[in-house]
Amino acid sequence: MDLYDSRAWGGGAGSPISSNDVNTLELVQANLKRRWDKPFGEASHANLQIGRMTLNLGSRRLVAADDYRNTTNGYTGFRTDLHWGNGLDVVAIAVVPQIRLPETKADVLDNRGEPDLETTAQRLYGGILTWPISKQGQATQVTLIRFEEEDRPTRPTRDRDLTTYGFRIFREPKPGQFDHDFEVYLQRGKNSLSSLQTAQLRNVEAAYIRAEWGYQWKAAWRPRLSVEYDWASGDRSGETDTRFDTLYGMRRAEISPAGILAAIGRANIASPGIRLELEPTPTMDAFIGWRGLWLADKTDGFASTGVVDRSGRSGDFAGQQLDARLRI
Repeated sequence: MDLYDSRAWGGGAGSPISSNDVNTLELVQANLKRRWDKPFGEASHANLQIGRMTLNLGSRRLVAADDYRNTTNGYTGFRTDLHWGNGLDVVAIAVVPQIRLPETKADVLDNRGEPDLETTAQRLYGGILTWPISKQGQATQVTLIRFEEEDRPTRPTRDRDLTTYGFRIFREPKPGQFDHDFEVYLQRGKNSLSSLQTAQLRNVEAAYIRAEWGYQWKAAWRPRLSVEYDWASGDRSGETDTRFDTLYGMRRAEISPAGILAAIGRANIASPGIRLELEPTPTMDAFIGWRGLWLADKTDGFASTGVVDRSGRSGDFAGQQLDARLRI
């Protein structure tokens, strides 16, 4: 069981504080687990989890428990994990994402407690298949995630009905070797132009690409240098929505801090970067990174900022980000 108590003080009417920052006395995790050993032969196992839980699936770019923001993402339903002795792994989920409450600015600023909402008007299900392809730690993943969303009488939505297909090939960082992480998502389905009940329903065709190459040295502080590139489609003019939706994916580990600073995310972005990571002690790590920021489509809003020039005359360069962290 995990009980979260996330609060904020000193905010005013113009504060960006929201339910992403405040979630008072919330039982985010309360579930039952069962494990079976050797169901598929030696070194195999199966796990079943039912109830309220947090989730971190695959690369965490679609479904994650945010470990940086003041609150986290919670889900209610079931998860099953199957592992074969040859390294093959299957994860399957069928959950409803918990909607953090309260949502009104006045209640959030007052740190008002209200149980998070569990409703079948939002549904998330799918799975990830992972298998090793070399003895050097290289593996491949295939992802299929469905998200369905409908209006409730008191909560209008964009009626998203999205299927996201993913393919990933990666090699985890280890001292003395090169590593890489390449993942591509194709997103198809429908959504509404806005949350109004009369809003036009549109087809969705969007995509996201992540590419990263790195090397970690066998040396004190375990330095690792990597270059990376993120591209997420923006919404072009036309009847089809081409803006990528990262659903419940994390952003801090790769792109930008979450929470109040959540200006950069996986939508309408083209961003190369470079990063140096260090581990001075077993309990301390640090990194410094730079990335350039461009719009994938200059007529759509940049990333998560809401800043948009429909004429496109402002160009596609959005700026630069210098990011550093020391964690003890």
